[in-house]
Order: sequence, then structure tokens, then C-alpha cells
Amino acid sequence: MGLFLVFGAEPMTQVIAAVVAVLTLGWLGAPADAPLATRAVIKTEVQKLTSDIVVKAMASIGIGQIASAVAKGQDGIKFVAPITREGPGWRADIDLPLGVTVADVADRRARLASGLRRPLGCVWPDADPSEHEGRLILWVGDRDLSKTGIVKWPLANASKHDVFKRIPFGIDPRGRAQSVPMIQHNILIGSLPGQGKTASVRVLSCGAAMDPSVELWLHENKGTGDLDSLECVSHRFVSGIDDDSIKYAADSLKLLREEVMRRAAAIKKLPRDLCPDKRVTRTIADKRSLKLWPLVGVFDECQNLFAHPKYGKQAGDDAEFIIKLGRALGVILILATQRPDKDSLPTGISGNVSIRFALKVAGQVENDMILGTSAYKNGVRATSFRPEIDAGNGYLAGATALPVVVRTAYLDDNATHAIAQRAHALRKAAGTLSGHALGRKPRARRARPTTCSPTSPPSCRRRKSGCGTSGSPPGSRSCGRRSTAAGRARTSPARSSRTASRPATWPGPPTTAPAPPAAASPAPTSRRRLRSVTKSGAPPSPEGLLPVARRPATGSTPASTVHST
Repeated sequence: MGLFLVFGAEPMTQVIAAVVAVLTLGWLGAPADAPLATRAVIKTEVQKLTSDIVVKAMASIGIGQIASAVAKGQDGIKFVAPITREGPGWRADIDLPLGVTVADVADRRARLASGLRRPLGCVWPDADPSEHEGRLILWVGDRDLSKTGIVKWPLANASKHDVFKRIPFGIDPRGRAQSVPMIQHNILIGSLPGQGKTASVRVLSCGAAMDPSVELWLHENKGTGDLDSLECVSHRFVSGIDDDSIKYAADSLKLLREEVMRRAAAIKKLPRDLCPDKRVTRTIADKRSLKLWPLVGVFDECQNLFAHPKYGKQAGDDAEFIIKLGRALGVILILATQRPDKDSLPTGISGNVSIRFALKVAGQVENDMILGTSAYKNGVRATSFRPEIDAGNGYLAGATALPVVVRTAYLDDNATHAIAQRAHALRKAAGTLSGHALGRKPRARRARPTTCSPTSPPSCRRRKSGCGTSGSPPGSRSCGRRSTAAGRARTSPARSSRTASRPATWPGPPTTAPAPPAAASPAPTSRRRLRSVTKSGAPPSPEGLLPVARRPATGSTPASTVHST
């Protein structure tokens, strides 16, 4: 049969036989899960955005004014400019109906993406800060923002950077570069775990490290070593979640609070021509003798600090004080948390920071704790980001006129290490390495005594709050009389001569009472003073036995008093 079809059959019969044979063999040899023939697919570019597509999509999102107008054959919206190409997408400038705001559209972003038949990460309705609340800028991208890949940091290969300029932070959905000002600002970053919070902190820390005049205090209270590469340029550094690490971070806030007060006094003394606005400038920071260079304190996973049962409350009070007063004095805090609530993030902190960055958060409360009150109501919703898929994407508020979605630049540990080595070389050449970077241990904080004893130095026993020592309770009559008598004793010539003869460092009272100088005659002792000390039931202190000087005669000049420090 086969030979007949090949040699004896008509040509048409041979063709038919060949087709049947091919189909039969193809059917027998095809995989069980694949068809014999598939539909032809022609890949095309992203569909151009037109006014008809936008009108239909806007009518489908559930806004009554637009839907009713479209049902009557009207557009419902007004295009104030032709739809144009902008970056990797299309831009449409739209005037919404009266009473409809951009927040109403942003609240329905998922429905709008469905109406446009585009992925959610491609559709970004924004407001126009230069126009009214009903002006909508609809930008529809060609590709999902989460699929743009790793964003390169512009300063990754830079030699140095000026922290008084904005620090590159990432890009927005339109591909435009976004940056963050640091001087005169404090920064709060929050998100769920695994959404890119620490990576954002690393970018800002590297930006500060690239300025050799900046003093870095880094506290990574997670204990995973995410910021270890920057240890070599840090004045203070800790990485850990144990009590000692938390205490170290709390001590840093105490020291920063003291530094803010010192700087306030220093700024006050500067001449007007150097500091007309009473704030730290580049010129002032470069004068190293003033010690007013920028100081950046980073506290990653700060919820572990503020929620600590022993150190948390005081740390929160110190941080609030620094945020309120330190920004104009060159003291900047960068706080990052994965648990934004009233216990782990005090309201005094969340309500006073000026720059906020929220990646994916769980709900409205967490959203408003990071981005500010009513942010969720106004359509700025970090809850709309998808877990893991949108890692690195967040709403940045305070750095621009209106909140903007930003995909942050990413620096891995190797890139961070390379930047840190360049920053170390810059500081070494400028002579600005200090503290931990030089291997110095933190200075121990000496506790101030709450009570005074006979062995206490004179500075303690001369304090105005010295009542309550030597057996007399605060507020008692004998306490008040002793303070008054001690105040009169300071003006006596005999008292002045003995004080001036003491060494600068008080070694404690001598074992035997020294003889009074020959040039000074002893003044009579107050009987009332001795009676009050005797009635208290406690042995008189050296302060209580000091002679009381007589009031100088009219017209005479009292002797000057020398106070030891």
C-alpha cells in the first residue's frame, strides 16, 4: 500500500496521504499536556492612553458625579491638556467634577487600575500642588514600579558629599530622582518587617557619612549587624538588643540632650554677621573651634528602646526634646521602627518629626502614626503596598510639597563597606575621626549625689538644694535657717580667705580642723545657728560650724567671694 501511494497513485492522492500521515504522527507524538497547534501570539507595545480609555475607567470607579455624567453622554471630567508621554508612561491632566478631590480617586486606585486594564503598580493618581484640590495628574506607567529592579544610588561612586545639600534617596514612579534634606530636619521611617526599612536607613546613613564634617552616632538595636560597615566612621556605635545595648542607646539620647543645650548657649553667643538666623550653617560647621558641626544620631529598631521597661520613658522624653530643639542646632535624629504605636513610638516624637517615610504598614493607625494625622483620610495610604512585592516602595512626606511614592535606592553590605572606607579616608585626612572610630571607650557618666555628707566637696554642700542633709528634712525651719546662715557666711573675709586657699580639686575635708589664717580674725558665731543644729539631733556639719560675718559698715566694700568649681 505504501509503495502504491508513493509510485502509482495520483499526485493529489499522494498529497492527501502525506498530510494525513503527518497529522497522525504529530498526534501520536504530542505531549499529553500540550496541543498539536497553538494560537499565534504577536507581542505589541503597551497600549497608548487615550481620553476615551480614561473616561471609561473614571466612570467605573464608583464616583457618582462622573458616572452620572458619562451615562448622559458627557465626559464627566475635563482634560486641561493633551495626554502626553512622560518618562516611561503616559500623563493625563484632569479637572474633576465640583466637590470631587484627588483623594477620592486615590482611594479607588485599585478600581481605576482595573478600569484601565493595567497592573496596580502602573497606575498613580497624584495631586498638582500648584493647582486646586480637584486637579488630578494621572500617570500610567508602562511597567509595574516593583519590577523596575534595583535602583542605583547616585553617590555610590562619589568621592564626597555635602550634607547641607539634599541626599539622593530613590526614584518616583515616573523615574524622577527623589532626595531628602537632612539639615534642620528629623526623619521617621516605619514599615512592617521585611519591607526595606533598614535599607532606607543605610542609604541616609551613607549619605551623612560621605561628609567628613558629620559626627555619626549609630545605634542598631536589632543585633543583626546591618550597619556594622559604618562602625569605622562612628563616634558612638552599638549593635544589639540586650539590656546593655539598650542602655547605651538611652545614654546616647541623654548625651545628645546635653549637647543640644550646649549648642543653644554657643549659638546665642555668636555674632549676628556670622549667625543671623540662629541656626547652624555650612560656614559655622566648618569652624571646628565652635564644635557646631552636624551631628546625626541613627536609631534603628527604636521600638526596642522606647518600649523598654527601664530606659524607655526617659529615652522618649530625651528624643522629643532633641527633635523639638535640635534641628536648628545641627543635631539630627533618624528613627526607624517596625511597630508604630503609642507605646513603642511616643506621640511627642511622631507628632514633631518633619520628614516621614512609610513603606508597607498594616492599617490606618500605623499609617497615620508614621505619615501624620489624617494621612489615610487624604488618600496617602501605605497600606496599599503589597507585602514583599512592593518592598522598597513607600510614601515620602515632608521632603516635597506633597507626599510622593518613592522606590528607594539599594545598597548591599559590600557597597556600604566600600562607601564606609572612603568616608573613613575622608575623615582621616580631615582629622575628624573621633570616639568609637578611634577605639575610645564611652565616657562613664558620674551620678550626681542627691544628698550631702561631711565628706562631700564644698560644691555639693553649697548648693541651694542642700537642705535635707545632715539630719534636717527639706522644708524644715532649721533647714531654711542653715541655708540662710551659710549664705551669710560666704561673704565673710575669713570664709573668703579659706576658700581661696583651697586647691582646685577638692580632696575632701581634712582629718583635723586647720588653724585659721593669722591675718583674718575669727568672726563671732551665730547662737541661733548653733541652737538649730543642736536641736536637729545630728552632729553639726563643717558647713554648720562656719562663722557668720557681721554686716559691713555703711559705705564699706565687702570682700569678694571666690567660688571653687
